[in-house]
Amino acid sequence: YMGRSGWRKIERGSELTTSTSELLIKALVQLEEQSPGYCIGFSNSISPICLPGTLETDDNNGYCQIAGWGHMYEGADKFSVYLQEADVPIIPHEQCHSPEVHGSQITQHMLCAGYLEGRIDACQGDSGGPLVCEEQGKATIRGIVSWSTGCAQRSKPGVYTNVARYLSWIQSNMH
Repeated sequence: YMGRSGWRKIERGSELTTSTSELLIKALVQLEEQSPGYCIGFSNSISPICLPGTLETDDNNGYCQIAGWGHMYEGADKFSVYLQEADVPIIPHEQCHSPEVHGSQITQHMLCAGYLEGRIDACQGDSGGPLVCEEQGKATIRGIVSWSTGCAQRSKPGVYTNVARYLSWIQSNMH
């Protein structure tokens, strides 16, 4: 956690998604590099993450990683005391949008990742966490943990905000 004193700029945006009537809130925080309490020290093992290059990224190009301190399983009464991470495959949009999976709740601003047989998933408390994929040899944030039906349920993979759909908003607010 870092207090507001280390923030250079906070940019908020929101939109109403028409298919689900849910309010999607997004925010960017730009850190002051020289402020007291600046909490990120870059090194060989800690570096900034890349934004996705385009909207045309292949949705089925291997596995991505999720991470978070959320519940270890559905119905857990405590959050994890250790950062958990897992590898999950991206599920093609057409499959995630199918009635058997999440149906019309899925928009172009979302993507799905996980196992249709329900083995591994993000869970309560992981929202806002990263879906990181390797693109052209670089760690790239493809998604942000958003929602699902329970945790690791059969035919209900995790749903993520599709970062590529917000590139123009991100880039217009980073200067």
